[in-house]
Amino acid sequence: MGNKFFFYFFLFVFSMVVTGCLSKVLEDKENKYEIRFSDGEDNTYDTESDDRYEKNISDTLSYDSGDKVYESRAELPTVKKYLQAAMEPVGTTLYVYGGGWNEDDSGAGAEAVTYGISPRWYEFFKENDESYNFEDTMYQIHDGLDCTGYVGYVTYQVFGDIKRDNGYVFPSKDMTSEYADIFGGTLISRDSIDRYYPGDIMGTDGHVFIVIGRCSDGSLLFVHASPPVVSICGTKTPDGRPESEAVALARKYMSTYYPESYVRYDTCIRDTDFLTDYNQMHWNRNVLTDPDGFDDMTPEEIMKNIFDETE
Repeated sequence: MGNKFFFYFFLFVFSMVVTGCLSKVLEDKENKYEIRFSDGEDNTYDTESDDRYEKNISDTLSYDSGDKVYESRAELPTVKKYLQAAMEPVGTTLYVYGGGWNEDDSGAGAEAVTYGISPRWYEFFKENDESYNFEDTMYQIHDGLDCTGYVGYVTYQVFGDIKRDNGYVFPSKDMTSEYADIFGGTLISRDSIDRYYPGDIMGTDGHVFIVIGRCSDGSLLFVHASPPVVSICGTKTPDGRPESEAVALARKYMSTYYPESYVRYDTCIRDTDFLTDYNQMHWNRNVLTDPDGFDDMTPEEIMKNIFDETE
């Protein structure tokens, strides 16, 4: 008798627990949960839901970055989106001093606060050849991009006016510090850099560029606007060897995806000053998220992912 009582009591309790859990799941599916990114470095979240519901009903979650509510994970700014946007002007947009700036030379111009590629950039590319000299086209601001206009353009493609309604173009000497302030990133001086992350903004007085990744031989793969054309480049190894892993990757992708530019211009190799003379702005991963795991990939893996290459 006693054993039967406990058996039926156990069944009763178990059924109530299961019923309650099912009711909770169904109730959760009717609601949106606000996911607010924390300010910490551990990428944790303050949320009314737990991981089970986040995985099961991700399409109905509401993510609040503090500036904008994203209705699904697909809308979140990511490192992959940032680097894919960085590839859009590569190989078809010439370097124009002042390109991406406004007429007053005080901030972002029309092209740097517009989604998508300007048709004029490729038209201007086609109008020129291997003899192109940027010194002859300075301040033809609608014909191409300079280094800061390029980074500002890329950033707008991912963030739009969420963080700033007048764009993200600043003088090169101020770019990393301004971005750290706007996006809550970490500013690291050139003497204190111990690791490069995909999407990092590197800046000095005179130039800025965007990191793709660092290779096993110490060379750095990156993308930037520099005379004569926006291009993927690799540095020499830290000890000065020109045939580095990064240079090989730059040549591979420029020749494969941007052959006209690759044949016309020799842009793939850069010196070691790109490893020593630039300050670093590392993104807050709660702002520029990394769901694809780029931080743990090699530059070769990152490039395959950016270009959606399959084995």
